[in-house]
Amino acid sequence: MSTTKTIVVTGMGATTPIGGTARESWDALLAGASGARPIDKDWVADLELPVTFAAQAAVDPAEVLARPEAKRLDPASQHGLIAAREAWLDAGFALPEEGVEPSVDPDRLGVDFSTGIGGLWTLLDAWDTLRERGPRRVLPMTIPMLMPNAAASAISMSLVARAYARTVVSACASSTEAIVNAYEHLQHGLAHGALSVLFFHPRRKCCLIEESEGIIQLFDELGGGRGPELPGHDRVELVDQFLVTKICRRYA
Repeated sequence: MSTTKTIVVTGMGATTPIGGTARESWDALLAGASGARPIDKDWVADLELPVTFAAQAAVDPAEVLARPEAKRLDPASQHGLIAAREAWLDAGFALPEEGVEPSVDPDRLGVDFSTGIGGLWTLLDAWDTLRERGPRRVLPMTIPMLMPNAAASAISMSLVARAYARTVVSACASSTEAIVNAYEHLQHGLAHGALSVLFFHPRRKCCLIEESEGIIQLFDELGGGRGPELPGHDRVELVDQFLVTKICRRYA
């Protein structure tokens, strides 16, 4: 008889119009902050746009990512990678380093990414370059940067996730579908952990979702025994009555 695994969220990350991290975004949300502001770009006047404000990301990815890394990624992938790394650290893991054993078995970690369109800025820039300067001036990295699954690729390489790296594109339903996909992938044993990255311009969010048996393996060195204290809950109880510390956080 099949049993349903307990799936929990172990880490969260976000870069949004009201904050560069999940914590900053949540605090700003509780304070009633608005992310809408005037667009301070030259092309707003050049194109004579009827709308001159938008909910732009609060933190420029260039302030977070190394320049060589940022140059090879569309803004959509940049924000996705930033949120994924925050979720990874929030879950209690260290970022992978060359020559250091990964925190998680790479063959048991997957990425479920979602986007409404993908690397739109790269596509528009390539079209302008093609039209104004000719095909030989279009960047060789244009295709790898604009494809919708570019972010999933960047995240999987950065966090050494080799179980799978998948992307769904289904308009405003993309985020919900990515979460469901991560849940189902864990239920069916494709991985012990899944990074579910949700992107629909201008919001980028990420959470690290793990099935409980994998968490028990990964977090037993943290000195389990008591589950984390959450408002309205005494403990978080997992499969087989295991209680593990530092598993599930939320910002309420």
